[in-house]
Amino acid sequence: MKIPYRVMKTHIKTYDRPLILKAGDRLSVGERDSHWRAWVWCTHDSGISGWVPEILLRNGRGSRAEITTDYDGTELSVHVGESVWGLKILGGWVWCQNASGKEGWVPLENLAHDPS
Repeated sequence: MKIPYRVMKTHIKTYDRPLILKAGDRLSVGERDSHWRAWVWCTHDSGISGWVPEILLRNGRGSRAEITTDYDGTELSVHVGESVWGLKILGGWVWCQNASGKEGWVPLENLAHDPS
């Protein structure tokens, strides 16, 4: 279900090279984010790193885990006043689609529900 949001605070993507994973990919798991407690820093065997919602991980031994579903760590840059559609929410972030069809993660705290 698409949920309409209005951007209340600008968000600029943090990483140009997002972590994109397929179900079953193995990862090294690092620290937990201090602000976004549901997210952990992960590194794929290819060397690309990024934040992943911990709920999507199946723990392995030690600091290794497996992703349970396909995952795209792309962030979406958005600006105040922009309208976006929220497609899913994980760990305080919303997977959004903008008017031009681009998709990516935006912090929920930057958005307000827009029923109009």
